[in-house]
Amino acid sequence: MERLELGYVVEVPVNTTVWTEDPASLIPPYGGRGRVPSRPTREAIASVAPVAAGLGCRAWRTLQVRQGAKGPLAFEFAAVRVWAVRHGAAGPPIWLLVRRSLEPVPEVKYYVSNAAAPTPLGVLAGVACTRHEVEDYFEDAKSYLGMAQYETRSWVGWHHHMSLVAMAHLFITLTRRDLGKKRRS
Repeated sequence: MERLELGYVVEVPVNTTVWTEDPASLIPPYGGRGRVPSRPTREAIASVAPVAAGLGCRAWRTLQVRQGAKGPLAFEFAAVRVWAVRHGAAGPPIWLLVRRSLEPVPEVKYYVSNAAAPTPLGVLAGVACTRHEVEDYFEDAKSYLGMAQYETRSWVGWHHHMSLVAMAHLFITLTRRDLGKKRRS
């Protein structure tokens, strides 16, 4: 996605590793013998859980992400700039976004994003929590628009069917918006 210059916010497992310092600054100096060092030391590589645990109280902000069935749905979020690890080598600077629930024993989720450095925390949090809308789309498409009722035998036929379902969903969504109707609950 980075090669296509597309932005993303994606959930990652707890064992995902990142550089906590700029890898370019971690290349050891030349000692006068052997090959000139070109790779950074791995001292600043850590998994996302310890990085999140090291964030202070001031890094966390409570944000409401949407209206839930029982009222507003809010989480605590923190974002820190880190560097990606790509196939064991240093990658580009990315955001590490951490979401934790407001329960006594919080559920913690980790996300990475290639968003630009000045991207606000609210934008990262909003994109990370859009999974609900995507699941609603699939539920509507399967239940009302026949997404699961395809009987094609080719890849092209399947793509045609899915494209028609997506266009039908877009038409219904725009019509619903134009008529001022709320989504079904």
